[in-house]
Amino acid sequence: APHETQGYYLRLYLGLARQQMASNMDDARDTFKYLKSEGFWQKHAMFWSEWAAFGYRYKGPEKALKILEKGIESGEVAEGLGVLHDMKASIAGGVFGGGAHDASAAGNDTQTQTQ
Repeated sequence: APHETQGYYLRLYLGLARQQMASNMDDARDTFKYLKSEGFWQKHAMFWSEWAAFGYRYKGPEKALKILEKGIESGEVAEGLGVLHDMKASIAGGVFGGGAHDASAAGNDTQTQTQ
């Protein structure tokens, strides 16, 4: 299937994984493992960023960084590689909020809140 069409299906699977994360992290992990085993999803930055956000919640920042590094080093990401680099920098810098959408905003938010 063309890259764009794959993206539509990938969004469905990632939506499923996000729903599973709310109730059963093991089911969500199995969904990400399935997507990885299929191989062709790895061309999409959103696969890696969502999987890294899951890894961050499930196992912590080290796991998320390891997942992002795999995505960056794979050489397969067709579009959105900058998102993976931004997400990696925000996690390494301790400013990541925990969601894949935080990666694109990380570079834009330079203010920190104090209480």
